[in-house]
Amino acid sequence: MSKRELMRSASFLVLAALLFQLLTVICIPKWYGTWQSTRIVDGFYELPDNSVDVVFLGSSQTIMGLSPMELYAQYGISAYAFGTEEQPLYATYYWLREILRTQKPMAAVLDINELLHENSEASYRKAFDYMHWSGVKWEAVKNHCEGDPTLSLLNYVLPLGNYHSRWEELESQDFTYLTRDKTDPCLGFVASSGTCEIPYEGTEPEPEMEPETPAPEAALYLEKIIRLCQDQGISLILVKTPRAGWNSGKHNLASQTAQDYHIPFLDFNDPKLLEEMDFSYANDARDASHLNIYGAEKLGAYLGRYLFTQYEIPDRRGDPLYAHLEQLLPVYERKAANAKLATCTEFTSWLELLPKNCVLVFATDSSVAFSRLPKPVQEQLGWLGLDLTICTAGIEYAAVLNPWAGASGSEGEGNSQILAWQAGIGITDLYGSLPDGSAYELSLSRPQSEEEPYAYSMKINHGEYAAAGAGIHLLVYDPAEKAVIDSICVDPGKPGLLVER
Repeated sequence: MSKRELMRSASFLVLAALLFQLLTVICIPKWYGTWQSTRIVDGFYELPDNSVDVVFLGSSQTIMGLSPMELYAQYGISAYAFGTEEQPLYATYYWLREILRTQKPMAAVLDINELLHENSEASYRKAFDYMHWSGVKWEAVKNHCEGDPTLSLLNYVLPLGNYHSRWEELESQDFTYLTRDKTDPCLGFVASSGTCEIPYEGTEPEPEMEPETPAPEAALYLEKIIRLCQDQGISLILVKTPRAGWNSGKHNLASQTAQDYHIPFLDFNDPKLLEEMDFSYANDARDASHLNIYGAEKLGAYLGRYLFTQYEIPDRRGDPLYAHLEQLLPVYERKAANAKLATCTEFTSWLELLPKNCVLVFATDSSVAFSRLPKPVQEQLGWLGLDLTICTAGIEYAAVLNPWAGASGSEGEGNSQILAWQAGIGITDLYGSLPDGSAYELSLSRPQSEEEPYAYSMKINHGEYAAAGAGIHLLVYDPAEKAVIDSICVDPGKPGLLVER
């Protein structure tokens, strides 16, 4: 073979390898849904070396319950919440080893929930697929596959074989992944919205109750995590975030484990701790297992104080080596504010929580008793840019508003800029582009009979976001997030001015 032919062959192999790698990156699922597993893993690799003093470990209850930026804002603690959906303690052990390749944490906080569970293969994939290749990942996936004859090590090494059938499921985020900014302003935390109606007031300790039995693999790797922390001089704290399914048997297992290894255990299901934090499950949790933004803030305030006083974790505020945290703080605060808005259930409070620089899409029908709104609420809607004369005229009315556009070029009351509006009988063709280029389309159709409701449609980039129900409809779009952060309906004729979604 001549030198030219050799070069051609080598070039072909390089191009084939690059194409194969590109196809692999495209086809691997991007877990940007509720639990944000991909974002959390990618965000970790964007951190400066030796910049994390505290690491939070665990599953979804960690990433929704423990907010590193909350600890930084209140105590200057530099932390990262490293959890993935249903993360097995097996994966937690190897991720702690991966973390130690670039970080030197003083303390680790581990939510103990997964000690009781045997996890699905999907939870291992979500933990390991985006881990960078090193001796740690090789050992992790090799040992995992050797322990289960139904698994293929080759599918971990060359994941395209596992995901090649996703072609029909691919979305834009699959193709833009390589160019995406992977910095995580929430440092692993997921700012969650919503409330639940579960009447949970904590679990009273019952020392005489038999401890539950841990899952065998989880128990083995919890011991490995404890030993690794001891070898590395890391202070390990076991915790359990508030969870409605928690009981005394689970508490006693975690408490006994902590005693056996002489490490602290903070059970935030203890009614005394819940009372100390002023924690209400109905207001501070999104479901039976996870906290909302309000619950995470309360837990963060308690845990931050505990870490700061018990372990003398340094305050990094003002330290130029941690300037990245100060830069991320406003972005985090905006995400937290958005989550609070989407949690609010009372219209007056909801209006007060509207984040600055959002865009509003508004619609109301002729049946809405707009005049029954309290005067301050009407005035607030007027400041946002709505024409109160039209609102009280008993006709359909829709508008797209940029309330914080500033006085320059404004067309409405206050500082609002009216991007588009329409009033009359039936609104079917109000469409255009928002300031960031996103497309909106708004329609409102009268019913065919008195028994039928009005038909509302509010679309952003062809996705339907209109809330169910009749009344005042408001959609909130955040240009910074390029996302709809809330869409509500309020009926002034109903008591309480409650928000429906």
